[in-house]
Amino acid sequence: MIQQIKSDLKTALIEKDKIAANTLRSIMSMYTNEEKNNKDKKIDVESIIKKEIKKRKEAIILYETNNRDDLKKIELAEMEVLSKYLPEQISEQELKKCLMDLKNEISSNKEFNIGLFIRESIKTYSSKSDNGTISKLCKEIMEG
Repeated sequence: MIQQIKSDLKTALIEKDKIAANTLRSIMSMYTNEEKNNKDKKIDVESIIKKEIKKRKEAIILYETNNRDDLKKIELAEMEVLSKYLPEQISEQELKKCLMDLKNEISSNKEFNIGLFIRESIKTYSSKSDNGTISKLCKEIMEG
C-alpha cells in the first residue's frame, strides 16, 4: 500500500493537487516516523490512515460548530483522499448482522462476556468499520 501512496503522491505533485499532495505527504511522514520508532515491528499503514481520518472527522465537527465552512471543505477533501486507501466499509445494519452471528458463535464459551465479545469483534471486523462503531453495536447487542 505504501508504494501506491508514493505513486499517488508523485501524481498529485505533477497535477499540482495541493490537498492530495499534502495529505499523502503527511501519511508518508507518519509512516517514516513509525518505521524509525518500531524497527522490529511491521508498520500497519491502514491504522495510520484510520487515525488520520478520525482526526479529520473530529476537526470537521469543530469547524461546523464554529461556522468555518472553508476549513471544513479542506478536511472533507483530505478525508476523501485518505479513504481511497481503506477497504470498503460496511453499513451499520450489515455490521450488526455480522456481530449477531459472531456472538452466537462465541457465546457457547463459558467465559463469554462483553469484553471478550468486543475484542473478538474488533479483531474480526476492524478492517470493515471503525472500532467505536463496533464497540457501540456490541454493547447494543448485549443489552438487547
